[in-house]
Amino acid sequence: MTSKPKTMKKELQMLLLESVDQAVRHANGKDVNGLRFTKIEVRPVEKVNGEVIRSLRKELGLTQILFAEICNVGESTVQAWESGENQPRGATLRLLSVFRENPSIAKKLLKEKTYRVISE
Repeated sequence: MTSKPKTMKKELQMLLLESVDQAVRHANGKDVNGLRFTKIEVRPVEKVNGEVIRSLRKELGLTQILFAEICNVGESTVQAWESGENQPRGATLRLLSVFRENPSIAKKLLKEKTYRVISE
């Protein structure tokens, strides 16, 4: 019985070494037999101005406080976006893009009984 775990350990070590060797060959631009990869291109995010952000927030029926909450930023940040004083960047810009395309996602982030929505 003691030989089986040692044999399995040896097999795993060999597989690991082979994987490392394949990774090095691939990094050096060499073909690696059996290697599969998928290229994924992510479309760029469109920058948005304050009016677009305000319009999105109102479309979602949210106060600035609640909108800030689902964007994981402060209320003053949302105010700065809407006034044009500042613009969202990075992951927040991507998140706003998702909200614009799928408003239901933003609404799912809110617990209906916890938050008050505005109606305009």
